[in-house]
Amino acid sequence: MKPSHFFAVLILVFLVDSCKKSSDPANYIIANTINKHITVNIYATLVDYYAANNPFKTVSINGNSIGSIPLADFDTSHAYYIDWYTDDYWFSNWTIGSSNDTVFFRIKPKAGNDKYQVVVADSGWQRRLCLNGNSGATTWKAYNAYSYSYISIWSTLSANDQYRQLILRKNLTASYIHKDASGTFITDSITYSFINPNTPDMVMAEVSGSSMIGHFDNRSSVAVTATPLSKDTIAVGFSDGYFMMARQ
Repeated sequence: MKPSHFFAVLILVFLVDSCKKSSDPANYIIANTINKHITVNIYATLVDYYAANNPFKTVSINGNSIGSIPLADFDTSHAYYIDWYTDDYWFSNWTIGSSNDTVFFRIKPKAGNDKYQVVVADSGWQRRLCLNGNSGATTWKAYNAYSYSYISIWSTLSANDQYRQLILRKNLTASYIHKDASGTFITDSITYSFINPNTPDMVMAEVSGSSMIGHFDNRSSVAVTATPLSKDTIAVGFSDGYFMMARQ
């Protein structure tokens, strides 16, 4: 074989091999190690993640299976935010323990950092209660109130005292909206975190000037009525009693 023919063959082999590699791009692998189907939403910005809005990618993965996204779809110059949950929202990566640190859901897909492993995380009503599944926030409004002796005091309150609203957000901040004696709206900005990751108990930060005691929960054991609380009802402690709130 002439040298020119030999080098022509080598070039052809190289090109064919290169084409094979380029037609099989690298993927970002999401390994679901739990035995339940999950939905994975990946957001391009933290704002979208917290609002549960405009997911960059959505992947459906069966239990003990793998999902993948081409690495070429990602911009390696910035981070993304991953949010996964089971169909019943019982398992989720929101939140890990009582922390909402972005280290638990921030990812930077690229070559050499191309795998994410879904493992059993916190379980319980937290996500179903606070996010109603996959929303960015929930709003709650008072409809009844009880003293700490479990006697209804709702009818003894003025319309202004009865008005209590709570907005719970995915970023673990909240707004407590109420009225003063003249009917003027007051909004207190507060934060909340979970007391126990395996129960729906939660605790709120103290707010200067607020009448909040510091917690709300959904446990049937603290229900002030004979009917256990549902996932659409919470009991919120204030200085003047427990207020029953329903999701709006």
